[in-house]
Amino acid sequence: MGEVFSGWDSKLDRPVAIKLMRREMAEHPDFRERFEAEIRAAGRLTHSGVVAVFDTGEHQGLPFMVMELLTGRTLADELDAGAADPDRAISVALQVLDALQVAHREDILHRDLKPSNILLAGASSVKVADFGVAKISGGRDLTQAGTMVGTPAYLAPERIEGHPASRSSDLYAVGAILFELLAGFKPFQADTPLGLMRAIGQDAPPDLAEVRPQLDPALVAIVEKAMAKDPDRRYTSARQMSDELNEVEGAPAKGRSSAVPVAGEAPTTVLSTPGSDHPKTEVMRTSPARHRADGFGMYKLAGLAAAVLVLIIVVMLVSRSLQVSPVETPDTGATPGSISPELEEALDELEEAVNP
Repeated sequence: MGEVFSGWDSKLDRPVAIKLMRREMAEHPDFRERFEAEIRAAGRLTHSGVVAVFDTGEHQGLPFMVMELLTGRTLADELDAGAADPDRAISVALQVLDALQVAHREDILHRDLKPSNILLAGASSVKVADFGVAKISGGRDLTQAGTMVGTPAYLAPERIEGHPASRSSDLYAVGAILFELLAGFKPFQADTPLGLMRAIGQDAPPDLAEVRPQLDPALVAIVEKAMAKDPDRRYTSARQMSDELNEVEGAPAKGRSSAVPVAGEAPTTVLSTPGSDHPKTEVMRTSPARHRADGFGMYKLAGLAAAVLVLIIVVMLVSRSLQVSPVETPDTGATPGSISPELEEALDELEEAVNP
C-alpha cells in the first residue's frame, strides 16, 4: 500500500524511514482506512521487537508515518543462505513471540507474519514490521467475508478457507517461520497458488526429525504443535509457546544439530533422535521399529568389525602354527579338525570380548 523512503529527522538529528501511501491506493476509501489502521496499530505498540513509529501526518493529501530506520536486510535475506543454526532459529522465534505478546495484549493481530516482515536489527536482534494488514479488535474489519489477507505460504489452514484471523493463526505463522529456519525451505511448496493452498489445508509438512535428525525432539514437537491443522491443538498464547522454547534453549548443546541442510534440500535419511522428557516427544515416536532398526544397524556394524578382527587373528595364528623348518615334517598325527592351544585360547578371549 505504500512506498518506504530513507529520510532524516532534522529536529532530532537521526535517520528515519518514511512510509508514504501510494496515490492510486489512497483514492480507495477502504485502502486508506487500512493504511491509517496500520499507523494506529503500530503506534500503540512500544516494544524493542516492534519497529517504532515516531510520527504521522499527511503530504499532499497522502498519509505517511515516520519509523525507525533499520539496515534494510530481512530474515528472508538471511534464509537465502539456507537453514539456520537451532540456537539462531530459537532466538528469532522468541523475539517474534515477545513482540506478539505485546500486540495480542493490545488486541492487535498481525495477520501477515513472514520472513520478509521480520527486519534484522544488528547481529542477533530482529524486529517485527508491517502491520499493514493488522486487525485491531473492536475495529471495523476491512476484509470481505470469505477472502483472505496475508501471504499464503504462512497462512494457517483455517485462514486459507476464509475464516477470521486469530491469535492461533499468528502463532501458526511463527511455527511456519521456525520450520523454515530449521529446514532451509518452506513447510509447503507448490507450482501454483491453488496447489499451495490445497497442500496447506490437506497435507502434512515434511518431518523435521528426518530433515535434521539431530534436532532436539522437544524443538520438533514445538513446531508440530504450532502448525497443527486444528487450531484447538495449537498453543493458546505466545507466552505458552515462548515458555516451551525457553526450555529447549536451556537444553545441553549436544542435543542440537550441527549439520545444516542446503536451502531447499529434501530429507534423504531417517535416523533416531535421543529421548526427552518433553511432553510432546511422543509426537515424534511414530514407530518403535525405527529405533530398533537404527540400533540393529549399529550392532551389525560392530559385529562386522569384530568378525574381520577374528579372521585376521585366525589367519595369523594358523599361518604361524603351520610354519615348519626345512628338516622337519608336519605332524601326521594331527586330525583335520584340531587347532593349536594358542589359537583356541585366542578365540576364547575374543568370544568373551564380543559377548561379555
